Amino acid sequence: MKLHIFGDSHVMALHKGAQSLEQKLAQASVDADFYCRQGPNWWNVRTHKKGHALRFRTACTWEPLLDYTVDQPNDIYVFCAPLHTAELWRDPTWHHFCPWRSIKDFPSLHPLSDGIIESVIDRQVNTTLGMLKEMKELGYMVLVAEPPKPLQKGPQVGQFDPRVVVSVDRFFRAYVTRRLVDLGVPVIRVPEFTHCDGLTPDQYSDPRPNDTHHGSAEFGAAMMKQIVQVTAGVTLN
Repeated sequence: MKLHIFGDSHVMALHKGAQSLEQKLAQASVDADFYCRQGPNWWNVRTHKKGHALRFRTACTWEPLLDYTVDQPNDIYVFCAPLHTAELWRDPTWHHFCPWRSIKDFPSLHPLSDGIIESVIDRQVNTTLGMLKEMKELGYMVLVAEPPKPLQKGPQVGQFDPRVVVSVDRFFRAYVTRRLVDLGVPVIRVPEFTHCDGLTPDQYSDPRPNDTHHGSAEFGAAMMKQIVQVTAGVTLN
C-alpha cells in the first residue's frame, strides 16, 4: 500500500515516527512518502487541474515554493492542515472571551457565539477544505490526520486559563470535523493515550522549549500506527 502524507508542519513528526517504524512498515508492505510546507502556505494555495491530476501551488515567504501534485488514483492520501487549531487558541482574544457554551466555567469572560468563532475558522480552513472537495470529486481516497492536542508545556498555553485553550481547541476540532464529514473525508484521530484533559503531556510533545503545538517523534510513531490501522487495517505492534 502506498501512502502520500502531505500538509503542514505536523507532517514532520509523522515522518520521524515513520523512520522509527521503518522495519514494521516494510513488513506490513506500507510505503509512505512525506511532503511538508508551513500551515499558512496551505491556506493560500491555488489549485490547477489537468485531467485527473491536481497541482497545488503557492509562493512561500520563508521556505521553498509549495508545489504538490496529486495524480495517483490507486494510492491513499493523508492530509495534515485542516485541524490545526493553534492559530485560533493562541489569539489574545481569549484573555477576555470564551465560547459561549463554556461561559458557566469562566464567569469573568465574555461569551462569543458559535457563528463568530466559526467565521474565524472558515477563513483559515476554507481553502484546504476546497482542496479536499476537488480531490473527492476526482475519486481520490483522502483522509485528514488530526494533530496533537495543545501542548501542556507550551509557553502560550500558560498565558491563558488552560481550560479556555481546551475549550477553543475542542470547538475548532468539532466544527471542522463536521465539515469534513459533510465532504465524506474521514478523520484519523490522535490516540487517546497521547493526551490528558485535552492537553498533550511532555512525552508526546516536541522537546523544543518554545514549541506550542507540535508532537514528538514518539507522538509521530503513535499516529503513524493509527494511520496504518485506519487505512490498511494492519496493527503495528
